Amino acid sequence: EVYRPDRVIRKGKNAIVIDYKFGKKKLKSHLKQVAVYKKLVESLGFDHVEGYVLYGKLSEIVSV
Repeated sequence: EVYRPDRVIRKGKNAIVIDYKFGKKKLKSHLKQVAVYKKLVESLGFDHVEGYVLYGKLSEIVSV
């Protein structure tokens, strides 16, 4: 299976994973998706990984 987070920002041993959503619904599956991305990035050796879902049409950012 292939995983493609929309954006990964890294600095040293820290990383931020961002997934963009442009629908008008917030779903639990969005949070689960970013949680999987976070674990994958952590497995690459990053010490601290943050994850966010950015809802464009709702102008909202949700931390995962």
